[in-house]
Amino acid sequence: ASPPHIVSPVQHNHHHHRLRPSLRPSASFPPSDSTSTSKEEPRRPSVGGLRRHPKGSNDLTSLMASSVSASAVAEAKEKEKLRGMGPLTAAAPSKPLPSSTVEAWTKTVQESRRTERAKAVTAVTKPVSLGLDCGWSSIPHPAKVNRGGEDAHVVCRCNGATFSAVLDGVGGWAELGIDPALYARTLASRLAHEFAQMATKEGKREEWRDDRPLLTILQKAFCHMEELQLSGSCTVCISLLLPNHKLHCLNLGDSGLHVIRNGESIFRTTEQQHYFNCPMQLGKGSEDRPVDGEYFVLEQLLTGDTIVMATDGVWDNL
Repeated sequence: ASPPHIVSPVQHNHHHHRLRPSLRPSASFPPSDSTSTSKEEPRRPSVGGLRRHPKGSNDLTSLMASSVSASAVAEAKEKEKLRGMGPLTAAAPSKPLPSSTVEAWTKTVQESRRTERAKAVTAVTKPVSLGLDCGWSSIPHPAKVNRGGEDAHVVCRCNGATFSAVLDGVGGWAELGIDPALYARTLASRLAHEFAQMATKEGKREEWRDDRPLLTILQKAFCHMEELQLSGSCTVCISLLLPNHKLHCLNLGDSGLHVIRNGESIFRTTEQQHYFNCPMQLGKGSEDRPVDGEYFVLEQLLTGDTIVMATDGVWDNL
């Protein structure tokens, strides 16, 4: 089966800017003289770069200019002379720079701006690192509570990869006096061991060299079980989230995996059965092998997606 193509919705951030009204004095300052004549006071030369306004004006520039007086300017000039800096005069125009210097400076500024823009683009387009927040629950059938149920599960992490597995022991072995959970739990433990070895070997690679790592892990674990010659059998559903955001999934039997986004199931595995109530399984007396399982690779997972792995006891009742 081909992996689903999930298109990520584009999110827009809206920034609202509220214009703030400009500050203006609510009353004239200094207050106007009620006895003053209506004739406008003659304009005076500017001081300190601010134009002096007629008396009674409520413009803020008149307030700033009122703090500058002729005596203050004279005092400032005297201090500059004492410092040996000479009188306050306009700065002499500097000599024009050589054209080669101007061109070199312009090129430096342009390269700096290009570098800053490239950093900004990289910061925006860099993919967000995904991880899994895991939790699990096991509710055995009331008749199986005394032996802890017949299912097994495992969750482990190594070098940025997360491995999960759900295994369902075939209950028919109980009629032969064999605990159905024994095979499932032993295989789950071996799967965790094989995953840890492969993850350690691969290191922190974004893309593992094995394009079907779950099949390799399951095959090695199954060979170990064959050597043990342990009685029993179980279904297997395993998944692996790699640092490159790809989710690998392998399912053999009637357990399954769902991916839920915004309350809807966007992907699910299919059940594998020989006939009713006889799922495909690994173990003693079964001809099924790891290569018979269905393998999926899911891409374009998003933050907030929920991955549910469960045995048929859950899916048959939902």
